[in-house]
Amino acid sequence: RPAYLWADEMTIGTSWGLSRLEGPSDYKTSQDLINILVNNVALGGVLILNVGPASDGTIRPIQQERLLDIGSWLSVNGEAIYNTTYFATATNYTDKVYFTQSVLDKSVGYVIVLGGHHEGEAITYKNGPVPTGSTVELFGHGSVGVSVQDGAVTIEGVIPTTPLNFAWAYKVQM
Repeated sequence: RPAYLWADEMTIGTSWGLSRLEGPSDYKTSQDLINILVNNVALGGVLILNVGPASDGTIRPIQQERLLDIGSWLSVNGEAIYNTTYFATATNYTDKVYFTQSVLDKSVGYVIVLGGHHEGEAITYKNGPVPTGSTVELFGHGSVGVSVQDGAVTIEGVIPTTPLNFAWAYKVQM
């Protein structure tokens, strides 16, 4: 458990309220927001995301798009985020691979690979969740092959059947 709980508070754009001066380039991309969410959860934190609604409560279309993308990604991969915390023994975080662990069932870990991973490419890591047997599942796809050798876990390369390639989440039964 982290020494303290923490939250990352940010806005989708550059303003904490509605700013008609913000253009498309002032907004974080859906990829950026999902990367930040995964990073925060994997390191034991949370993300508080602000949108700037108009006085009538409407949200600008670009902000709606970002929220819908995050919601769509979570509808497939949310198990790797909700009710999880950092993976205590993980020591080799990279800018692409993160680990979380279920707080409800410590025998379940998750490997989250951020966008940019090439379809069909295997994923190899150390010091993360080690499967017992071949029980690794890619959310939105199903079971995938896995091998463990010299402490390194390799998950076989697959081409996901989901179009939500912001990040891929794998469930590892330990």
